[in-house]
Amino acid sequence: MGAVYRARDVRLGRLVALKVIRSGFFDEEALARFGREARAVAKLQHPGIVPLYDAGHHEGQPYIAMGYVEGRTLEEVLREGGLSPRRLAEVLAHVADALAHAHAQGVVHRDVKPQNIMLDAAGQPHLLDFGLARDASAKEELTQTGQVLGTLHYMAPEQASGEASAQGPPCDVYALGAVLYRALTGRAPFSEGGGGQLAILKRVLLDEVAAPSRFAEGVHPDLETIALRCMEKDPQRRYPGAAELADELRRFVDGEPIRARPIGRRERLRRWAARNRALAAVLAASATVVVGLLAAGVAGGVAAVQRIRAERDRAQEERARAEREKARAEEEQQRAEAEKTRAVRLLAKELRAKGAGLADRARYPEAWALFARSLELDGSFETRLRLADARSRTPRTLWRQPTGHSGWPAALAVRPGGRVLVVGAPGGGSGAELRVLGAQGRLLARSTLDLGKGSRLSAAVFDPTGSRLATASRAAGGAVFLRFWSLEPGEGGADTLVLRALGERSWSGARAASSLALHPASGLLAAGPSGPGRPGLWRVGPAGTVEARAAPAPLATTAALRALAFSADGKLLVGAGLDRRLWAWDLESGATAVAKELSRGLNGVALSPDGELVATGGGRGDVRLWRVLREPGLRLQAVETLSLHSAGVNDVAFAPERREASGVRTALLASAGMDRTVRLWRVERRQGSVSAAPVTALPCPDDVRRVAFDASGRVLVARTWQGVLTAWDLAPLEASRPRWPHPSDVSALSVSSDGATLAVGAWFHARPADRPVVLYEFERRGPGGCFSGCRFRGELAGRPGGVTRLVFHPRRPGQLFGAGHDGSVVRWDLENSAAPQAFAEGSAAPRRFARALAVGPRGRLLAWSEQRDRAGTVVVWDLVEGGETARFALPRPVEVLAFGPRGRWLAGGDWRPAVWLCDLAGGGGPRLLRGEAAPRQAPTALAFAPDRGLVAWGARQRDADLRLWGVGPQASVLRLRGHPERVAALAFAHGGELLASGGGDGTVRLWRVPAAPSREDPPRALAVFRAGAGDVRALAFAPDDRVLVSGHRDGSVRCWSLPGKEAPSGGWLAEVARVAALGTNEENEVVLARPPSGR
Repeated sequence: MGAVYRARDVRLGRLVALKVIRSGFFDEEALARFGREARAVAKLQHPGIVPLYDAGHHEGQPYIAMGYVEGRTLEEVLREGGLSPRRLAEVLAHVADALAHAHAQGVVHRDVKPQNIMLDAAGQPHLLDFGLARDASAKEELTQTGQVLGTLHYMAPEQASGEASAQGPPCDVYALGAVLYRALTGRAPFSEGGGGQLAILKRVLLDEVAAPSRFAEGVHPDLETIALRCMEKDPQRRYPGAAELADELRRFVDGEPIRARPIGRRERLRRWAARNRALAAVLAASATVVVGLLAAGVAGGVAAVQRIRAERDRAQEERARAEREKARAEEEQQRAEAEKTRAVRLLAKELRAKGAGLADRARYPEAWALFARSLELDGSFETRLRLADARSRTPRTLWRQPTGHSGWPAALAVRPGGRVLVVGAPGGGSGAELRVLGAQGRLLARSTLDLGKGSRLSAAVFDPTGSRLATASRAAGGAVFLRFWSLEPGEGGADTLVLRALGERSWSGARAASSLALHPASGLLAAGPSGPGRPGLWRVGPAGTVEARAAPAPLATTAALRALAFSADGKLLVGAGLDRRLWAWDLESGATAVAKELSRGLNGVALSPDGELVATGGGRGDVRLWRVLREPGLRLQAVETLSLHSAGVNDVAFAPERREASGVRTALLASAGMDRTVRLWRVERRQGSVSAAPVTALPCPDDVRRVAFDASGRVLVARTWQGVLTAWDLAPLEASRPRWPHPSDVSALSVSSDGATLAVGAWFHARPADRPVVLYEFERRGPGGCFSGCRFRGELAGRPGGVTRLVFHPRRPGQLFGAGHDGSVVRWDLENSAAPQAFAEGSAAPRRFARALAVGPRGRLLAWSEQRDRAGTVVVWDLVEGGETARFALPRPVEVLAFGPRGRWLAGGDWRPAVWLCDLAGGGGPRLLRGEAAPRQAPTALAFAPDRGLVAWGARQRDADLRLWGVGPQASVLRLRGHPERVAALAFAHGGELLASGGGDGTVRLWRVPAAPSREDPPRALAVFRAGAGDVRALAFAPDDRVLVSGHRDGSVRCWSLPGKEAPSGGWLAEVARVAALGTNEENEVVLARPPSGR
């Protein structure tokens, strides 16, 4: 009757849908219905109903102007492949909302069908065509009794019967259920059996609709129940209204149980009998006759049967009672096991939380023990990660030995090599004693100083060779004796040492020397007084002779010096005073500097090997760092305070300094605390800045009074108040970086656009279980933000069987996209814990994967490939507008995808083998690369260069086919040789001039790509990193191109720290700074691989 045109409102400048009456339909009933439609739509104001703009007559032609909706009808969408069950329920719930609004205004649509539901560009449904609508408020009824209006397949029985008075809102509920039936089965209701309109009308009036599952596989039972409930013959058995139907559909969308229940067999039989009364009566009569005959035949055996049944019933009752008791016992056991499991999990969680708290305070040995206990209880992935981290940060205890004497340890010195140390024992009847200890604290030599009762060994120092020793001791009367010793092998060989006195120098004063410092190279010896006065300064000769050395200016202090230290060049002497002052003397110029310490007192002082940094230990538990400034004049400048000790710090010591390839100077600093811990700090200096970070805390049996490093800095010895000596091997700390164990076969890596987060995923071929996506945070230090390691951030719920690809949004670092082994494509929002958004639903169907995934450089387009059996499909999705923008089928599965610059080009590789390009802006399908650019075997890696039309791809063959192809009319193909086995991963740096390739031989190769590569100026190899960890499966650059991440088949992930473009000598990338390996070996021990020097 009506025709609809797209028109433009010239007054308001907008598109409208203009409906007019077709020629040949101008009669009074048509005009009345046209006006009835306009009035009915004018009453409705709902986002799901196309609004009415205007209605009237133009040159005798009535018209209705409505809102114009650009999109496709639901019928068109269903013909092109349909919607997922969840999306279908969402669409029909919106339509039900629109119908509920119309019913509330007294309007019944009476022609709901897929052709009258329009989906706009955003996917929102709109209800169209109210030409057959019935308005309850109308004064006259246009539909006469016996007149049938509507579409038969979607017509309710009362509407099909022509009963005008019975055509209310239940008719629209029935029709919407029929639309759901059409979407589930792919066919309209009652279309089976063929026949004309009369045959369909008869089936609508008399027959029950067949279950959708009879015509289609995989129909969701809840949606089938909803459709059959809507299509009940009796309107009273349908949903009370469209609002209740919308609520039921949303319960399905939200994953909640629906309220409707399937129709049982008894109800189906009753309904059949009601529709076929005559046939049902005949069958009932026949059954009565048959039953009578059977009853007469078996009357004689009733008594026997009853006895058998009674015995059987008793046996069944006993068996049922026993089964109930058994079930009750099993239930109690399960409840007890559940409570036990819950208690174990709570305990494991509590232990893990306590361990995390200790780890935050750098007390890794104690945290390690708690994580180990937690792992025994629950074996969670997070606990394994934290245990590996704590273990990698914990030094190994070499030995612990009590010395048998307690009190303030006046002397502690470690011989170079760390195997021999010297301690001072308190004075007995014959005076203080000097003891030389070897490995495991075994006594090698001893000597009594014979200074009388009450004497004390104040200090001891080795020379660099370890063959000579200087000691300072205090006699009971206050005299100070400086003695020099040689250590020579005894008659027992290396197991014994002999102490031989070389010389002695006494220093008389009111108080004993409280501190001693020896400069090995120049032989300078300094002794600090035990009260106000002048420190002594001597020079020790080669034969042990001692002569006083005069300073350019007198050295003076206002209080006793508890500790002294020389600089490496012997030109600077620093001392810690009991008056909370830090002293520094320039032995060449005679300048003196003093700084007031803020803590309750200074207990220890240490000077860095280059003499530029001083560390002090205070009575409040603080460790302070001071910079020594010599221009203009000698000054001390406080730079940092370290405050993790809960009690006073008794001693501090610096280990030898190390200079890294990046130019950063690092040194370990040890502090001995009264809180029964020795804390280690990593002090870093770069470009004039000083920073310190806690490394670990080593527990001790009681208050720690002295600490000392050996000459290499790899052995640390501590002595407690009770005289217990402990030695640690610090070698594990040399490469201490957080490292995490992963399951096998790392298949996906991605770094966020802000360079802060690394996502790691794994693919499990034979174990289809949910595997988490693990997140790490990059740790960077210093003004330049140099890479220093990774720290565990958390994990995301994975996909069944793992993930095949991970990609961060290029402009939103909080959004991560993933493709699952089950065929799903999802988006995680890292800023909240909401469930991931699904673009493609997963399936348990065999041989279905989402193999490839790519996000456009501007973040607008998302592309993924689906594999079903041996065929492939590529889908392009608009992330801004929502919905598909392109879909094309390919004869073989697509292994890799990549977007070109500005998102115009999409490149892919499939199993034919083929590499193709698709112009998304110009339209058309994929265009295959021919000739030299065509691969000989299926491509396994593909990457597009940023801001340049360069495509790199690698294939499966063992001769490692790696090629570079330029997009454009002057396209050229270049082959890069170097990998002996297949190329499995490729990544361009964000700057575009660097290409990383990973091979099946476990190597990562770096190539410099010219701006316009050609045969005359081809890409050249820069470096080869040999990880030795099997196939390289994934590669990713950080946004600043300073970190390259590689994922391997054995489950390890390695973060390669690359020097910046300003790196000196040898050119850029001539030296690799370091690599942090994330993974474990067969013994579950953390492994660390270091590459060669960039060659």
